Amino acid sequence: MTDNVCVILVNYSGHRDTIECLESVLKSTHQNFQVVVVDNSEGDHSINEIYLWARGGRENSITTNFREHVLPLSTKPISCGLLSEDELGRSAGLIDEKILLIKSKKNRGFAGGNNIGLDYFLKVPDFNYAWLLNNDTVIKADTLNNFVLCAGKTSERTGIVGGKLFDYYNRSILQAVGGRYYKWFGKVREVGSGERDSGQWDNIQFKFDYVVGASMFVKRSFVQSIGRMNEDYFLYFEELDWAIRGKKMGWQMGFCSSAIVFHKLGASTGSNKKEVSEISDFYSIRNRLQIAKRYFPATFITLYPSFLLFIINRVKILKFGRISLLWKLILDPDQKYQKM
Repeated sequence: MTDNVCVILVNYSGHRDTIECLESVLKSTHQNFQVVVVDNSEGDHSINEIYLWARGGRENSITTNFREHVLPLSTKPISCGLLSEDELGRSAGLIDEKILLIKSKKNRGFAGGNNIGLDYFLKVPDFNYAWLLNNDTVIKADTLNNFVLCAGKTSERTGIVGGKLFDYYNRSILQAVGGRYYKWFGKVREVGSGERDSGQWDNIQFKFDYVVGASMFVKRSFVQSIGRMNEDYFLYFEELDWAIRGKKMGWQMGFCSSAIVFHKLGASTGSNKKEVSEISDFYSIRNRLQIAKRYFPATFITLYPSFLLFIINRVKILKFGRISLLWKLILDPDQKYQKM
């Protein structure tokens, strides 16, 4: 077996971020990979811009904070295919392009978009690993190679390996080295978040429950055993659900300290440190309830009171409509998002 990797990116009206990410991925020292970009955007503008870039028509539109990882720009044209979701579904195996652009029928969310890529990954027996990488990231040239080396040294029951996520805008500050889940409050916490990296997580065993979804290096055997991600969540908590399902079948999570990814937190959902978008609030509440409902129903006794802090925080920023949103979701946690 060769260490052949299917790199999966999901694009939602973020072609500039995606192109920047692709430029960094193409500079990887480990070159045995194919990139699948699944476009969840409305209309064809975003995916067409990515295709034009690959053909050499959009060189001047790239801006980056990471010139050392993105520049010089890769030689164009790049081997690139453009297919619809239906066309991909009819394919029998490998489509021989360095970059494969797939236009989804509709916005299927984080899990649904990645699942289109995972379906293709499973069709191609030569792929050993799938790397689910957010499109709003930049990587170092050795990141993919380090993931491959680390994953190869893990036990057979290590299904997903995570690395170090750094803040794109403050590259010495960690976003996460893993995620913890506190089931009695339905809350997640990113381990290492906000810390200045000094190697404190490099050579220690630390507890984490899931690999943060911005960068998940997944073994083929894990996907074959557990299946794809659950699309019911649409946004947030998908990686936690995947990890819970895996652990119930004896799988573990792994960590690779030398796999470095820089991430623009919140770029795809319209959230930032000062403002939380309505869609982010909706799915963070809804999916906290969904996880409890599916796996930990006894925790509702403490989960409901924990939303008091959410109410206080939204009152402070005068987002009174979010309280109504919370109440509607408590009454019906299965509903889909509709803009208020």
